[in-house]
Amino acid sequence: MSISRRHISWLYPILVFSICGICFLSFSRLLLVWWKWDRVQASDGLWYVLLQGLRFDVVFIAQLIALPVVLVPFMCLHRTGLQWARRGMLIYFTILAGFLVYMESVTPNFIGQFDFRPSRLFLEYLIYPKEVFTLLIKAVPAQLAAVIIVTAVSAWQFARLLKRCAKSVQPSVFWSAPLLALCGLVVCVLAARSTLGHRPVNPSTVAFSSDPLVNSWPLSSSYTVAFSPNLDKLALESMWFDNLYATGTRSVRGIEAVISGFLPTPLSSVVKLGKSQNNFFTVANVLKQSDYKTSFIYGGEAHFDNMKRFFSNNGFQTIVEEKDFTNPTYVGSWGVSDEDLFAKADHVFSQHAASGERFFSLVFTSSNHAPFDFPDGRVTVPGDQHNVGTAVRYADYALGQFIAQAKKSNYWDNTVFLIVADHSDRVFGDKLVPINKFHIPALILGKAIQPRRITKLASQIDLLPTLLSLTGVSVAHPAVGIDFTRKDLNTITGKAIMQYGKTLAFMEEVGMEESEQENQKRNRVIIFRSEQAPLQFEYYDKTLIPKTLNATLKQRALAYTLLPIHLYGDRTYRLPNTKTDQIAVMQKPDANTANPYVN
Repeated sequence: MSISRRHISWLYPILVFSICGICFLSFSRLLLVWWKWDRVQASDGLWYVLLQGLRFDVVFIAQLIALPVVLVPFMCLHRTGLQWARRGMLIYFTILAGFLVYMESVTPNFIGQFDFRPSRLFLEYLIYPKEVFTLLIKAVPAQLAAVIIVTAVSAWQFARLLKRCAKSVQPSVFWSAPLLALCGLVVCVLAARSTLGHRPVNPSTVAFSSDPLVNSWPLSSSYTVAFSPNLDKLALESMWFDNLYATGTRSVRGIEAVISGFLPTPLSSVVKLGKSQNNFFTVANVLKQSDYKTSFIYGGEAHFDNMKRFFSNNGFQTIVEEKDFTNPTYVGSWGVSDEDLFAKADHVFSQHAASGERFFSLVFTSSNHAPFDFPDGRVTVPGDQHNVGTAVRYADYALGQFIAQAKKSNYWDNTVFLIVADHSDRVFGDKLVPINKFHIPALILGKAIQPRRITKLASQIDLLPTLLSLTGVSVAHPAVGIDFTRKDLNTITGKAIMQYGKTLAFMEEVGMEESEQENQKRNRVIIFRSEQAPLQFEYYDKTLIPKTLNATLKQRALAYTLLPIHLYGDRTYRLPNTKTDQIAVMQKPDANTANPYVN
């Protein structure tokens, strides 16, 4: 048995669409580059835009052809199915071709209005067709007519070409159909992922410039409308942390790290411990001293996990919780919906801005938590199942709505937004520490924030000093995280400290010159276990590879695990009042000091 042209004739229309689609999108990108050449030149990114653009065009086309690649070989086994396959591919690919041409045709006008490629904002306007088309007819009649004509003529010409290809499609052979369909699906999946890493490629990959428009050009307009989640879209406009790790597996651990920059310990979070219920350092304490209005906004009951007591006693002047919401649109097991939560936040922020007050607020969402309650009709729920996947979609939807509203508000111009996960989902497994499960998204967004993608190893504890620097607040404080706005950032070693039950992992990045393989970054890891000797590993490709324990690295890691225990026990993790205080707060303990949980 051998594969002949007859066996693969069904591929002809698919290949024609794929090649034409990629060539057209590349040509459209070249025109955009020519149109805005000054901005491309300023970012020094011509070849990057073109090559990454080709990459994402392949990603997008692979997603579009995956369904025909799987179905058509089986349809062509029967004569009647063959006729349906020919007609179906003709209709399907003609509609897609028209969609691609239409989206690229409207892109220049959209960029002229919003200085960005069409996104989900484009779709949101389409729910008001009467108002939109009336506006277009009056405002840009020539452009509207040109788009309609170009789209119609292009779709018609492509249909003629595709019709000739479809006629050449012959019946499949029974034994070859499943084999070719499987091979085609594997190729589409690999092309759509565009990487062998554990995470598929996403729009944040191409954020290389400080110009959000240039960052969006490697992505076609069809891609940004159809597949760019709000978080990924915001990644193009923000300081995006691509390699950031949570400090633990609970919400209070994430709050502890983000709000106070406190290192994790095997003990409970300081949000719940007795000695930290007053005079404990938080960003709210710092900003309150600078006349900021500080608040915690939560859709559930704020006393959960002792949050209300900890926040009230450590710099948060106002606590907003479920009982403070009037007629929320939806209330689930954990409180009001994310939409209600963000609407309340927007209202509070607008009031502060209207009064000329500077403000800081922690807004804590809860819909992305079992049993995953959220309002119906917001996101597509396959099989009507509320699970972690659909909850993430809803959280992303609500976040997108909030940021879109914030951009039109009276506080947008002077506000810095930090968006970060408190921890990852389902952190478990048979590994000593499942480090890959601690990897979380984080970004810093604002009108004055220059977009950039940060690949250096980072931890949640680095976010507080970075935020203080971005907001221009200069004060001595005990947080040991890295300020990622530093000009000498490349000379600093990134670190992440993770608490997993009674186990602590200290991870430190290795410079490229120290890697065993060229162009591959590997991290060193020291793991401390209760009453057992520490172990050293190399972390690479989600795998811990045992290594000989390095005494110097062990001492450095041990210092980071001992420090928070001493600071908490001595109640010295606070804002200094005197020069003596400052020295005491910032001083690290001797790494040889006895440790209650490390042998």
